[in-house]
Amino acid sequence: MDLNNPYDVLNAYFPGEFTLRERLRPESGPPPSANFSLAEAAEYLGVSQRHLKDLCLDRRIVFSKPHYRAFSFRKKDLDAFLDLYRSYRP
Repeated sequence: MDLNNPYDVLNAYFPGEFTLRERLRPESGPPPSANFSLAEAAEYLGVSQRHLKDLCLDRRIVFSKPHYRAFSFRKKDLDAFLDLYRSYRP
């Protein structure tokens, strides 16, 4: 038993419950991403990437920055922005 291998440790406490094979080959595939990148969000909103960056800098849309160049958006925040925008249109 290798104490540095988490599967060996878990199998010591719960025999046969954890296998590496299950982790490497999920049945349903990778989970869909819950976040949009800048390009994906701009396409979803129907605006240019530059305009979306301006909205972010003006704090008119909710976003996060995983690192200094990347923007990340949640779908529910994009939908909330669209709903707010639609409510102002005649």
